[in-house]
Amino acid sequence: MNASEAFPLIAPDARILLQPQGCRVETDDVALDIRAPRDPAAAGRALASMYGDTSAAELARDSGLGAADLAAICAALAQEAMLSDARPHADPAEPVDGEAFVALCARAFAGWKQRLFGHPLWVALAEGEASRPLFLGWLIENYHLIEAATVRLPVAIAACAHPVVKRHFVKHFREEFDHHHFFRQSLRAAGLDVATVEARPPLPGTMAVINHMRACARRDSLSYAACSGFLESTGEDHQRAREFFRRLGTHFDSGAGAIVTPLAEHAALDEDYGHCGMLALVVGAGGTVTHGQARRALADAHALVEALELWSTDILRHYDGSAALSGAARRYRPVRDPEAVA
Repeated sequence: MNASEAFPLIAPDARILLQPQGCRVETDDVALDIRAPRDPAAAGRALASMYGDTSAAELARDSGLGAADLAAICAALAQEAMLSDARPHADPAEPVDGEAFVALCARAFAGWKQRLFGHPLWVALAEGEASRPLFLGWLIENYHLIEAATVRLPVAIAACAHPVVKRHFVKHFREEFDHHHFFRQSLRAAGLDVATVEARPPLPGTMAVINHMRACARRDSLSYAACSGFLESTGEDHQRAREFFRRLGTHFDSGAGAIVTPLAEHAALDEDYGHCGMLALVVGAGGTVTHGQARRALADAHALVEALELWSTDILRHYDGSAALSGAARRYRPVRDPEAVA
């Protein structure tokens, strides 16, 4: 790869870890230590920006790493098949192989899911270290997120111009529109009043995820399908989900499993419906996928991951005590002093 002309795209499942003398780049089967003793932070900045939309020359300049050091890093990554040239200068209308795009998304999603579920919220839930209010808050915000299928899938249907893809979205909506009832069962079993939960608006982080999905649905059906594909468990993820629910039941539920069992049943139903294959269905039915569409869809799916991380942080910060569950007011809203109102 010519370091001055290429647009480096790091492997989508790569994890970048800062070290005292540089960085470590890991995938499931490769670990590469990169030494940059003069400025390890600059190496980290360059690696974290290798999304294929910035030239190597710009990366070297903006990170402060320098062209020679960046060229050496790119060569080492390319030798381990951890780097490619994204060619953003290519014609956006140029077609790409649909199956290859779906496979690329699957590889990216695997790494992104590992990153998301390494968030302190999910670790605390899985390890049983979360407080009871935090677990209940996670349950509440999941209810709002799942119920929002009724406001995001209709946008995807209405905005879709391809009749076959639209039918897939309609079928998906028909199968998903009432799945929040599983979460209602869990809320009731946990001793929460469903009417009170429904009256309280979702956290800003929850709304950010919902609004991102709606924006993607308006922009491009492929972008929405990529985001949906990330949300749905696939393959090995089903086993991990079952193990996660088992651990939740051990830590936060009674022996009867009244709280967690509906959540596990919801995941199993989605698996039976085959929702994990939505992206492949959309790609197969929608005809040609262009270079521009593919890049935008991957970027939108990655932005969803970031929104979900912020959502997880919002839950972690908000539901830090029992007061977060009392009343209809949200603590992130400023308290108004009646005497200060003219």
